Amino acid sequence: MMAPRLVPHLQDDPDDWGPWYDNAPRLRLSSSARLSALRRSFYDEGIAAQAAQGRRVKVATYVLAGIGTDVDAMHQALGVYAGRMGWRVSTQSFTDDPRGCPPEARPAFRAACRYAASGFADGVLALDRFALPPSDEAYESWLRWLHDRMSFIAFAPLAIATPQTSLLLAPSGSGGRDDQEPSTGSSGIATARAMAPGSTTSATPNS
Repeated sequence: MMAPRLVPHLQDDPDDWGPWYDNAPRLRLSSSARLSALRRSFYDEGIAAQAAQGRRVKVATYVLAGIGTDVDAMHQALGVYAGRMGWRVSTQSFTDDPRGCPPEARPAFRAACRYAASGFADGVLALDRFALPPSDEAYESWLRWLHDRMSFIAFAPLAIATPQTSLLLAPSGSGGRDDQEPSTGSSGIATARAMAPGSTTSATPNS
């Protein structure tokens, strides 16, 4: 996982620190690091709740297909990772093809989120952050919308092994293009969820 990027935080009043203020700029997480931590905290909450109920997680796999992507292999590799985590995999998977669509258009991703929030799965399993809506605002909205409905987004540590997009699971703890889940544990809460808004014209959940 990439180390959090830090930026100066200059909003605090130095006078509030009294003799402990050392004139050094205080730091806060960048937007990408903050969202990574937020997603991970929602995921961890799901782990704890699932463990308390003694239930097994069920995830729906989501793939953002590109040119030359072997979609079936991608979903299969995500399923292998889910199996190693001790999760069940939904029989329904979701795939978006970004070609010819606006960057924020992720109709299958929205459908996957509604599917999980409706109780058919506990979470959505994707490759990494880049598979999801690129806008930080939209991404955070979906994280919070799913969390409010006791669902989550999980990432899998996958690596593309060949030009034909044959996928292999990377070793636990290995680096990736975004944060990844730990190699043990399960998450999710299998309780009734509210249906997602019916709009299909926006990438944010509360449109």
